Amino acid sequence: MHAVALGRHPALAVRDDKATITLEFGDGSVETIHYLASGDAVHVLHAFQKKSKSGVATPQPDVDLIEKRMKAVLARRGASGRS
Repeated sequence: MHAVALGRHPALAVRDDKATITLEFGDGSVETIHYLASGDAVHVLHAFQKKSKSGVATPQPDVDLIEKRMKAVLARRGASGRS
C-alpha cells in the first residue's frame, strides 16, 4: 500500500461477501486488491496492476480467478464450521 503512504486515497467497493480496494495513479495505471473478510481472517483473493488506458473494468480472466478463489475460501469456511 505504498500509494497510500504517498498520499493517494484508495477507493473501496463492497459487493456481496467481497471487497475491492482500487488505487489510481497519475499515469493511468490502477492497482486493485480483491479480498474477502471471513470470521477472524482476511483472504486476499487477487491483486494486480492494470496499465491499460481503455476501460476500468476488471478483465474477465481475473474475475473468473477471483470467483474461483472466493468459492474455495467459502467452501473451506463451511467445512470447518466457521462463520
